[in-house]
Parts: sequence; C-alpha cells; structure tokens
Amino acid sequence: MIQSDVTAGVEFDWVGGDGLYGHGLALGNALDNMELTFLLDVHCNQKIYSIQPSLVVPEKMAGRGPKPSKKQADRDSIQVKWYAKHLHPFEWKTITVRNGTKGPLTLSVHAAQVWVWDGEADDVTGRVLVISRNHADNQIKYSLSNVDYRNTSIERLAHMQAQRYWVERAFQEAKSELGMSDYQVRKWNAWHHHMALVMLSLSFMVKERITYKADYPLLSCRDIRLMIIALLIKDPNFIEKRIQQMTVRHEQRRKDMERRYKLASTAQNSTWFRELNEPSSKNSRYITRGWR
Repeated sequence: MIQSDVTAGVEFDWVGGDGLYGHGLALGNALDNMELTFLLDVHCNQKIYSIQPSLVVPEKMAGRGPKPSKKQADRDSIQVKWYAKHLHPFEWKTITVRNGTKGPLTLSVHAAQVWVWDGEADDVTGRVLVISRNHADNQIKYSLSNVDYRNTSIERLAHMQAQRYWVERAFQEAKSELGMSDYQVRKWNAWHHHMALVMLSLSFMVKERITYKADYPLLSCRDIRLMIIALLIKDPNFIEKRIQQMTVRHEQRRKDMERRYKLASTAQNSTWFRELNEPSSKNSRYITRGWR
C-alpha cells in the first residue's frame, strides 16, 4: 500500500502506525529499505538494548551437544516499560504539543538512541525510542523511529508521535457521521466501492471545514451533515433553525474550552508555585550550598 502511494506521487513526511504495525521489526525494516522516515508505536513489552550489543556465536561448551551456530547478544535486552520506569526526572522534558478542545496537550517526553534485534538478523538495528506521558490522564506511549537522533529535536519527535490522533479522529468521524462501518457486502469490489464513497465524503467534509474555518472555527462533520440534510429539504425556516442550533452548540463548546484552559492554567501555576516553595532534595542541597 505504501509503495503504491509513493508510485502514485502521494506526498508525506513520515509513516506512522499503532502498535499493531510497530510491534514487529519487519515493517520498520521495509520502510528503511525504501528510505522512508517512520515513527511506529510499540507495545510496552517491546525489547530494546539501551547500549549497543555485540552479536557473537558462543563457544561450544564442554561435554556432549552440537556446536552453537546462532548468534547471541553479549548483553540482555529490556522491555521499554522497565526502561521508562528507571528514568530519572531530569531525563524527561515537558512539551506542549498543541492546543486542543480539552485544553493544551502537554506531555513529558523522553527520547534516546536504542538498538533492536529480532534474534535472526546478522546485526542489530539502531532506532530512536520516544516515550511520552500525557499529563491529563498519565497515559504512556512508546514509539520507535528511524530518524537521525542527533539532528532531530525532541519537540519534533513529540509532534510526530502525537499526530496519529488525527488518523483515529478521521476514522471516528467516518464511522459516526458517514457510515463507514455500515455495510453488508459479500465481495471485495462492493467493499472497495463503499470505502471509496466514504473517503470522498470525508474529503468533502474536510474541504468545507477549511473553507468556513474563519466564520465557524468549531465547525464539525456532524454540523455539515445536518446542514446538508436541511438544504436538501429546502425549507428556509428549517435551515435557519439548524443554523441557530449550531450557533448554540458552538457557544457551549467555546465556553467549555475556556473553562478547561482556565483549569489547566490554574493547575500549571499551582504546580510551579509548589515546586518553587518545596524544592526537591537535590535542589535543596544546591540552595544550601549557595547560602554557605
């Protein structure tokens, strides 16, 4: 599929995917061979090496048994969840990725050069591990990428990891508003026809939201669908009613967003004030030395 997109001239900066695609090394290696940048989520039990291991065929042990022929790493791998658990506070960086309807998306992010090996390849493969913790719900995400670690900022990595949300959001709107999952077909042709119509409809929705962004910044796919229904009925009173209802919904959403941003700002200021007045033991030691 990716090769077809490249052949068709589709432009993109990187390939992203959830843990279903990232848990094995095959897709990442294939994208590497295609010279495409990727950032794929991985499961919390993904094995990594924090220090580059050497692969050697062990010597034959004394006694009976065949001579070893498979390479082994000279150090043990660890799971990414255990790697993250033993990180120090100073190894995380707080980054606000973007502003959302529920307040700013603020993450604690860690990135490091690691190595992975599937036990079969001739050599280990270098990857960049990206770990983020969402301040809103403490959800932790793990990803592996083939970016140039030295020339890629941690802010860029956080942005790349957080962008998969929009893919999930597009699927959610396609299912809830455009009937993406409402099909009863028996053959692939019919399924492809249905999905093609859904994708065309979703493209139209996105175009309309961009066109009217200045006048209706909170315009949603649901708003557009309801307005299309009203326009098809061709009743001016009904159209006006739909516009009024949409205006009320947008005003309620705007007030809710302002409330959430206010709460987020208050919480951030409270945390800053607490850290300022209750420094950690490490900071206390420096403060004491300074006064001496």
